[in-house]
Amino acid sequence: MLMNMTASDLELLQQYARRDSEEAFAALVSRHLDLVYSVALRQVRSPQLAEEVAQSVFADLARNIHKLKPDTILTAWLYQVTRRTAISVVRRDIWMNRSTYLVFSVALGIGLPLLLIGLGYVVRFLPVNSINIPNRNYWLAPERRVVTFDFLFRHLLWLACFEAIFMIGVHLLIADANRQVPPHLSLPLFWGVFGSGLTFVAIWLGVLLRRFRRDMSGRNCVPLK
Repeated sequence: MLMNMTASDLELLQQYARRDSEEAFAALVSRHLDLVYSVALRQVRSPQLAEEVAQSVFADLARNIHKLKPDTILTAWLYQVTRRTAISVVRRDIWMNRSTYLVFSVALGIGLPLLLIGLGYVVRFLPVNSINIPNRNYWLAPERRVVTFDFLFRHLLWLACFEAIFMIGVHLLIADANRQVPPHLSLPLFWGVFGSGLTFVAIWLGVLLRRFRRDMSGRNCVPLK
């Protein structure tokens, strides 16, 4: 038995562990929320972050309730986990706080795709001499210019769409890491997301180079379609 816990804590923990009683867990949260929140607030000095820490601590309690040792003192356990989680949040925000991360995510997840799409549209209005593609004289000849610009626009549109999806994947990866106590990045997921990005960029560049790499300036050459 958990002898060092109060009888009511012990009873509520047993009810949740054995029957997944939401009422029992809600009672535990209500009883110890002030302690967890106050400890978190002293560490992070932000009500919003303190609430985030408190949610993470009680989520950790729910996940590990079966692992509590018989001599566990619940208040002491909550205090230690709260301090550890709060310190991890502070260290995370030292590298990049929530506001900076939001700006960074919006810039890369929305701003960059829009920039790529805009570039695909604007390129057709640029002077021909300022567009640097292989075999430019052939591909930007008046009779092929529209087809070439249409291809560039579609190709940049594909890149913009993938970049937006890639940033969503990165955001979900970071969010999942921050839900861990302490925060932990899953290496298999990281390499999966990172590898998919590298693979797509390699294919995208390969298609682009294959389109324009050949010297099509000969009289009998036919442009690629």
